[in-house]
Amino acid sequence: LLSLFDFRPAMPAPANQQEKEELAITYAALILHDDNLPITEENLNAILTAADVKVQPFWPRVFAKLLEGKDSAQIDDIILGGGAAPAVAGGAAAGGAEAAA
Repeated sequence: LLSLFDFRPAMPAPANQQEKEELAITYAALILHDDNLPITEENLNAILTAADVKVQPFWPRVFAKLLEGKDSAQIDDIILGGGAAPAVAGGAAAGGAEAAA
């Protein structure tokens, strides 16, 4: 018997070392974010060390600087690529009903 999970698309594996490192540092940042811990270079390195994952030394520094001072919603948008697209103004300028009249 098939389930809904049988139809999920396969997520492609990272193609090269750089993609693996980006994925590892992203996961480390998500772990810290989910635990409401500061996303600092030191904390990112601690997560990576605990997981026995090696990345280029610039990755934790870059992610820490990128996420420094951001609120929770901004961090979600940056890491997860979320957030809604900005609303488009209605009316004739946006091709609304007035434009067709």
